[in-house]
Amino acid sequence: MKLNKVDVVIIGLNEALMLEECIQSVRKFKDIGKVIYVDSGSNDDSVNIAMDLADSVICSVERPSIAAKSRNIGLSAVTSDYVLFLDGDMKLKNSPAHFITSLNDKAIGIYGVRNDRFINDKKEEFDTFLNRYGTHILKPANHVGGAAIYKTQAIKSVGGFSEELKCYEEPRLLVDLTARGYKVLESPIPFIDHFVLGKSRFKTKLKRSYQFGYFFGSCLIDAKMKSFLKTYPLVALLYIDLAFLLAFISSQNYLLLSMFFGMSLYLVISNGVKKVSVNALYAAFLPFSLIHFLLMKVIDLATNDKVTHTA
Repeated sequence: MKLNKVDVVIIGLNEALMLEECIQSVRKFKDIGKVIYVDSGSNDDSVNIAMDLADSVICSVERPSIAAKSRNIGLSAVTSDYVLFLDGDMKLKNSPAHFITSLNDKAIGIYGVRNDRFINDKKEEFDTFLNRYGTHILKPANHVGGAAIYKTQAIKSVGGFSEELKCYEEPRLLVDLTARGYKVLESPIPFIDHFVLGKSRFKTKLKRSYQFGYFFGSCLIDAKMKSFLKTYPLVALLYIDLAFLLAFISSQNYLLLSMFFGMSLYLVISNGVKKVSVNALYAAFLPFSLIHFLLMKVIDLATNDKVTHTA
């Protein structure tokens, strides 16, 4: 049986600690095609490591460094029918062949179980968040992160990743793909280990709370979203109450929580304003982000059965 080759795009900035293991983790699978590394201005040994192990090394000179631009640069070098995106601090756990068998004309993307492993500069693990997205069955995804496999032509047909966003370009890609009638699947098959250097889950959630605010602020200035919110204001205002309920039901709903906060906040600060800048939305969103962050900390403490701590 002929294997479908999958090209790999790895992006990184100062990922020397884990980059060798990242590249080696994909090299061991027979269905891997080219390994393309896109560096965003590292000042450590990342480029030299990639030069020894990757098929292609591209040093992006774009400033400021934006992940979406790096992903698109790598995508432009892909020649296989499928592409796997990874960050330089991730390790692939299973062959892409286990995942692409589930794809079809409409399901053009897929990812599996992701584990977050928090390490120090000696690669000693001090905290672990297993099954980060709570993936238990094969089903359409309502979120996608930095690691996923896509049909190359499908992702190119929507213009790749939105370079207008400084972060969370992956969920925006899911929105763009969905608008074209495509879907991305999540699979219960182990997919990646993500190694987070020198940050506790507490600090990581704080950072991501702020990032969520920026992402949804970016989305909310879209004309279609403005029209929807002004047409159905009561629906948007009820999102905050619904978000709190969802958050306490399941710790996996923090993405919805931020989205609902963002939509409700938009109604408040954009009343009578024809144009609201992304930065203004981001700044105004910070109090909501902090509430979201503290709520997630409570949820973490209440769901210890879902999280494994290591010494």
